[in-house]
Amino acid sequence: MSLDVSPNGEYLVFELLGDLYQLPIAGGVAKPIIGGSGFASQPRFSPDGKQLVFVSDRSGEDNLWLANADGSDLKQLSKRSDGEFISPAWSRNGQTIYVSQLASRRSMSANVELWAYPVDSGEPEKISTPNMGRGSMLVSTFAAGAYGPQPSANNTELFFTAASPRQHGDNAGPQAEIMKVNLLNSHTEAVSALSTPAFKPRVSSDGKWLAFGALHANNTGLRLRNLETGDERWLVQDIGFNALESWASRDLLPGFAFTPSNDSLVIAYGGKIRRVNLGDGQVANIPFNANVQMAVEPRVTTTAIIDQGPVTARLAKGAVISPDGTQYTFSAFGRLYRMEIADQTPHKLTTQADFGEFHPAWSPDGTWLAYVTWSAAQGGAIWKVPADGSRPAEKLTADNAYYRNPAWSPDGQMILAVRAPKIVRLENGRGPLAKAEQIVKLPSNGMLLFHRQAALSDRTSPKNQIAFMPIPTALA
Repeated sequence: MSLDVSPNGEYLVFELLGDLYQLPIAGGVAKPIIGGSGFASQPRFSPDGKQLVFVSDRSGEDNLWLANADGSDLKQLSKRSDGEFISPAWSRNGQTIYVSQLASRRSMSANVELWAYPVDSGEPEKISTPNMGRGSMLVSTFAAGAYGPQPSANNTELFFTAASPRQHGDNAGPQAEIMKVNLLNSHTEAVSALSTPAFKPRVSSDGKWLAFGALHANNTGLRLRNLETGDERWLVQDIGFNALESWASRDLLPGFAFTPSNDSLVIAYGGKIRRVNLGDGQVANIPFNANVQMAVEPRVTTTAIIDQGPVTARLAKGAVISPDGTQYTFSAFGRLYRMEIADQTPHKLTTQADFGEFHPAWSPDGTWLAYVTWSAAQGGAIWKVPADGSRPAEKLTADNAYYRNPAWSPDGQMILAVRAPKIVRLENGRGPLAKAEQIVKLPSNGMLLFHRQAALSDRTSPKNQIAFMPIPTALA
């Protein structure tokens, strides 16, 4: 729940379930001021208290909006069709909106950038900040970049969070530090130490205090720094949630604010709005009730017409050319097909009820095809079928193991493949599966009834037995 305190200190504005509410700072009944089907969030008062800036998707996409402090006279400030706006903030003179902006949700390389939007609807300008690298392949991570701009008291600097997400396979975790950029010469410098993540800076109106979120013993707390002396201490050691491990569409922490007297700050956490005294850290709840009325829009339904004619395969897997170069075979829709290069007409080679046929391999004389089957329910097997489809396929293994990549010996008497136990394949752990796989060989002319372990030096085995051979390190 993001909130702000009016410049006269008499009331708050806060977001709740996509609507904006006004509340006396002592508490009471919250008054809805901006509602509707759009999702409104992150409200901030102008320095004179007459206007609000907030983010809303009421135009069909997230954009910056202005309104009078009572919620009237809405005006769209930005007109983007993609991306996100995060933590808008007024300049101290009330002429500019600073905001973190993500150009597109579809980009893995785009950084969240700082932009300045003139309130008079002039052209926005980008503010130079360090590139924080690429986004993460992990779904539950935020985009790298600059978050939560906050102008200094003299309006010459902009504090922000420089953040980068956790990367796939990296145990180091997300990184976040408070920085500031000089608006006159674009020089940036670090404000917080790199020893622990720090985020969401907020500067008091007299320029004396800097409050920000930080981690402490796996908890999220608020730290307070005296910008005149450099002294720093914990203000609140546990405020609950942060967005360092999630998509921070509304910043790494919800918005909070100093009171105009700069002797306390107001923040929402734990489901309550609280006032925190800067002197002694005492926390007092601000009680409120909100009569929430949500408009439920009609359900959107669409009708999809599904073509009832032939289905065109978009993906052919494991295609291999016959020894004489006149035809090839492949797997599509989990079935095995053969096609002559001359006429390009596919012919299905098997009549099995269950599908899941993969990895075809031609015999040296081109008369047979070996292939594997796999399903989670039944496991896998090695099969062979005449290349012309004149006879039903023959199953060569009976152990329901996972098989892949069969290959014929040059004389056509043996078939080699990679094998792993069914249970290991079902658990689908990449490391355990690689360790469990072995190269096996079996006769091509009969059903494998049982198998035994064989050393690599064991070059002979009775008919209808399978020989196991360790995979060389270079192939594993």
